[in-house]
Amino acid sequence: MRGKIRLILISFLFLSELLFASGLGLSIQSDSTKPYYLRNPVYKMRKSVFKLNKLKNPDIVMFGDSHTQGANWNELLGMYKVINRGIAGDDTRGMLARVKDVVALHPKIVVIQGGINDIYNWVPTEIIYKNLKKIIEIVKNSGAVPIVISVTLAGKRWGEDWIKMHRPDLDVPTYNKGRNEEVKKLNRMLKDYCYSEKIDFIDLNKYLSGGNFLKEKFSRDNLHLNASGYAVWRRELLKVLRKYKFKLRKHD
Repeated sequence: MRGKIRLILISFLFLSELLFASGLGLSIQSDSTKPYYLRNPVYKMRKSVFKLNKLKNPDIVMFGDSHTQGANWNELLGMYKVINRGIAGDDTRGMLARVKDVVALHPKIVVIQGGINDIYNWVPTEIIYKNLKKIIEIVKNSGAVPIVISVTLAGKRWGEDWIKMHRPDLDVPTYNKGRNEEVKKLNRMLKDYCYSEKIDFIDLNKYLSGGNFLKEKFSRDNLHLNASGYAVWRRELLKVLRKYKFKLRKHD
């Protein structure tokens, strides 16, 4: 039984890595008439698992893409009623389609993170911002407290093997620097909006990046965070959550 479970987990991680590569500019291979998120097999699988959830009225919902999915937030934050609603490969259109399921849980706080998959699929920054703004408004109007996480920069060598094989004409650092300029633009828009609406905005790039790129010491593959990266996220998130500590229940 343990062997089967291990095999399933390994298969899932392998599939996730394939999906991450799709963010370099090629759509997931299937019916191109469908929105990007509906061509992501992890999206359907994760949503079906979410339906099995028995935890209601959580203190916190972590809502985002692979960065959010990649951590056990109950253990990381040391808090009991935390639900993970991260989906590897998801974009902001996919998040907008499922935010209704998040607010239906009646959470006290929703931590919102996403946008990098849009950027690497060349979705205009203004559209990404519009989607995230709608998500934030829906969360806020539901009575939950939104906390917005900045879109983290990609590393200098993100997607290097894939690009060398499929687009040898591209210089990898130059390509990623160009995408990161869009990340910076999106973060400025999000930060300004959150400031105007008195919403907490956590800028992780202040600690994780070195100028134009994500620092290698915080990443396992030049994009996704490693333990050191998640430690920074936890530290900065806990600083904000202390304001709402009266609402949070830690582990016994």
